[in-house]
Amino acid sequence: MAKDLENIGIRSDKVRNIMGEEPPIVIRYGTTIIAALLLSVAVVAFYIIKKTALTCMI
Repeated sequence: MAKDLENIGIRSDKVRNIMGEEPPIVIRYGTTIIAALLLSVAVVAFYIIKKTALTCMI
């Protein structure tokens, strides 16, 4: 791992240019959008399961 840290400075101009740029909005907020969608699916699934559990007779 020490060698990896020493070689960080050896990068081409293209790599440094790409690393210095701010990523597009889709990439920046992609994780948040996916998490919100998964949370929405979980909430809907919870209410569907809860509704069927309440209407069943024991």
